[in-house]
Amino acid sequence: MSPDSLGNTPPIPKPLASTVAAGAVATAAPTTASRTLLRFAVLLAALLYLDRVCISQSQSLISAELGLSKPDMGFVMMMFSLAYAIFEVPGG
Repeated sequence: MSPDSLGNTPPIPKPLASTVAAGAVATAAPTTASRTLLRFAVLLAALLYLDRVCISQSQSLISAELGLSKPDMGFVMMMFSLAYAIFEVPGG
């Protein structure tokens, strides 16, 4: 810092937040909202896993009931995977 015309140097500004307060925020206990969000995310992941397993296991029954050939069922599975991938991106 350079002195002004009278030879006085301006005071050094203090930081806006102290390091003690920042450390206290980082180690704060989880709130009810964060625990609820975590439970919801785990439940959603389990449901999505179950959905993928169920459609892959029922693939032969679906193709037999709807009269789909192997290439047609491949297209159905590709569309399922594509929709799953597109909508999984916003969900993380």
